[in-house]
Amino acid sequence: MRPIDPRLLHVARSTRRYIVAVILTGIVTAALVIIQARLLSGIIVDLSAKGEPWSAVSTGVIALAMVFVVRGAIAWAAEVLAVRSSARAKEELRDATVRRVLDCGPYGLAGSAPGEVATLVTRGLDGLDGYFAKYLPQLVLAVIVPCAVLATLAGQDLLSAFIIAVTIPLIPVFMVLIGLYTKGRVDRQWRTLAAVSSHVLDLIEGLPTLKIFGRAKAQAAAVRAMGDEYRSATLAVLRVSFLSSLALELLATLSIALVAVSVGLRLAEGQLTYATALFVLLLAPEAYLPLRLVGQHFHAAAEGVDAADRVFTILELPILEQGHGATVPAYSSLRVAGAAVQFDGRSERALEPVTFEATSGSVTALVGASGGGKTTLLNAIMGFIPLDAGAMSVLGPQGSEIELRQLDRAAWLATIGWVPQRSRLVDATAS
Repeated sequence: MRPIDPRLLHVARSTRRYIVAVILTGIVTAALVIIQARLLSGIIVDLSAKGEPWSAVSTGVIALAMVFVVRGAIAWAAEVLAVRSSARAKEELRDATVRRVLDCGPYGLAGSAPGEVATLVTRGLDGLDGYFAKYLPQLVLAVIVPCAVLATLAGQDLLSAFIIAVTIPLIPVFMVLIGLYTKGRVDRQWRTLAAVSSHVLDLIEGLPTLKIFGRAKAQAAAVRAMGDEYRSATLAVLRVSFLSSLALELLATLSIALVAVSVGLRLAEGQLTYATALFVLLLAPEAYLPLRLVGQHFHAAAEGVDAADRVFTILELPILEQGHGATVPAYSSLRVAGAAVQFDGRSERALEPVTFEATSGSVTALVGASGGGKTTLLNAIMGFIPLDAGAMSVLGPQGSEIELRQLDRAAWLATIGWVPQRSRLVDATAS
């Protein structure tokens, strides 16, 4: 997932308004940063260099205090907006993911990896809180504030603006290198968490069988080993986070030191006024601060970004054919002609060609050896599995024949009563 992924804007539409609000907040924050540096430098110069009394700078002090208050209020409002936007975006992503998983049928992720899907839509997407609350706002500030600071400094001290313009791009370069390294660590952490979730789910489902054969306690060691592996993966991510933050802080500190040395030497030689030098020194760190914070918050948002990327992968999966919307007629029989199924990646067919006709008012039994394809055939009739060969149809009034793939799948399923091999109890009322 990119820093601002178009797929996120398409699926979670509420994110669009949030990004617009973040951009407006960033512009106001950049203006306040410059005003704050100008007011503070003016107050210090008046008091220290010109010897003005406190009464002469009282207006500037009040204005500076108001700037601090406004910046604090903007930060609070942005935090509240981020939390609400994150909650809405997670709700939209979860809803879209669950719908797509269900549309893929029982042979999709819902049947093959239920533990991984459950972890993704719960614990995984919760990681987006850090993305919305910290990473995305700082990412916008990292674009707006340095540009505003550079434009301001270019009118005050061209050499300092040049030094900042040369050194600032080094921070994104290091961030890209660190991000590429971190991605592998986060992927390993997520794979481990998904494996733990799937294993625990399988363990709970098979607990009665394990208990019968006295193997329940033996699984405790396996769960413990997987938990230790997940702990190691998490600590590896934290280790990279701390080291990368140190590297970014060191780079930003050295860059600010270059500006300070240049300003100090030229101030001593009389090439810069005291007011200009102080203004440059107060404003220069503000150009690096958003970039440094982006690097810090990247790791907090990495897990959520990775989870969102996996969600988008699921949303791109092909869904079961829904039919052409044809209504289900009052059919008299179901015809299956040479129906066969072969799953991708397998050399043998899961269902060999079978032909029969089930007439209304009669009982038709599917008899065969275990693994012969009886369940596969029933799932194909319900539209959960596409046919590799053959056709299925219903015989309507006046002998008209309509293929099942032409029927609306939801309407077709509404005419079927089905008791699967692994039934579930649902919290609902049957009427």
